[in-house]
Amino acid sequence: MERKKVTYRVFTIQNASLSHDASDLKDELRTRLAQSNIEHRLIPVNEDDDSINDLLSSFAPATGTADPGYFYGVMMRLKPAKEIKALPDNYMKLPELSEEQLREIQEVAGKTVCSGIFHFLIMGTFLITDLPQIQTISSFEKYINRFLGDAEYYFRPYLHRKDLRLNDISKVVFRESFAPMPQNDNNPVSIQQPVRKLFRYISPEVKGLNKILASSIVSANMVISFEKPRKMKQQDYNKQLGAILAPIQDLENVYFTLHSGMKIQGSDLVYTHKETLEAEIITPLTYIKSMRAVLESIQ
Repeated sequence: MERKKVTYRVFTIQNASLSHDASDLKDELRTRLAQSNIEHRLIPVNEDDDSINDLLSSFAPATGTADPGYFYGVMMRLKPAKEIKALPDNYMKLPELSEEQLREIQEVAGKTVCSGIFHFLIMGTFLITDLPQIQTISSFEKYINRFLGDAEYYFRPYLHRKDLRLNDISKVVFRESFAPMPQNDNNPVSIQQPVRKLFRYISPEVKGLNKILASSIVSANMVISFEKPRKMKQQDYNKQLGAILAPIQDLENVYFTLHSGMKIQGSDLVYTHKETLEAEIITPLTYIKSMRAVLESIQ
């Protein structure tokens, strides 16, 4: 029996275009994916550097089958590698790249490696994913819109507290310790650089400042306040506030202060679901069944 612990986060899908409904995303993806190969779905993480790419590697159901009311996909992040499990040379010509194929790859010198993977499912205007907690949803949002061409879809966190609204938020606090942290591509937003500059400005004569800051005796909070301009419509304010808050709402080091004075950690604000998947072999159907059950329970 195979077991895997997963943590899902749920988002609502929105579309900025008046001519498209948010629920169209599933159908647009199926249309775009018809007869596509991996090379058509490789999109650089950074527009000026194509060495690291995101990829919608596999999906279900197949584009030629009946629409079951959902769309399931697997996202991979691919980057250069040496002496490590490398993808086959012809992987860009394959119609799909499954996790099973990935497990069978032998450790050889190669050009490309999968450095990260997550699963997602779209049903109606909801998105559920096991995207790691240390990553924000904005990178996936960017991938989907670039893949579809001129799309303007947005993924907004589905709030765990049904009685909260975006305009209830008055302040956002970024809290960070200056103790050393391992560096990787997925580190959350950091406020260390501006704070270090401030310390150097107010204490220019202090020797060994970096060592002092790294000794765990210093932490910093950055407070950002929000207030609706008098002449701005409430709908416009909510939309612009949502665009600012969506990428950071689910980070561990972010705290929200409501107009009432209540403080909530960002990761506690977003609807999450934890469970352990169990199956003889965990397959896409295992994820689909699990994620559909979560969305059906909140709709």
